[in-house]
Amino acid sequence: MDWAGRSQHGCHGRSPRSIENGQYKSDLHPGRKSISLQSFHFLREDQIQALRRTGRVNFISRGRNLELTEAFFADAAQYDLSSIMPSLPQPLMVVHGDMDEIISVENAYRILQYKKVNTELTIISGADHMFSQDEHRREVAQRVSQWFKGLASKDGL
Repeated sequence: MDWAGRSQHGCHGRSPRSIENGQYKSDLHPGRKSISLQSFHFLREDQIQALRRTGRVNFISRGRNLELTEAFFADAAQYDLSSIMPSLPQPLMVVHGDMDEIISVENAYRILQYKKVNTELTIISGADHMFSQDEHRREVAQRVSQWFKGLASKDGL
């Protein structure tokens, strides 16, 4: 049984590009249900291989071991950001570190492709995934605070 109590899901692909394009199919595990895992786009090839073998992938951030399972990717695959993001009427601020060791900064830029209107992208130079340096956290706090103050002034608050 798998994470949801159903027969096991399996997946594999030919390249990170095929994974990103949602072409990740299940002929590695005959008889298992195939799932499209578009959310794989931030994984390195060695991480993809680990996920194939074990159903888990690990990251180290700020000295902590973080683990994502097949269930995470199966859940994420249910959402198509290219169709969801443009329909969001709310303002959006994306804050990302350019040295993120877990999710590439290119993913932050991709959000701008999906939601071009009413979106602000802030890249914090030198920041990792967890904004582990004090100066990075201060910069995030300052930028986010300014963004909210700008929204409030537009609303007359």
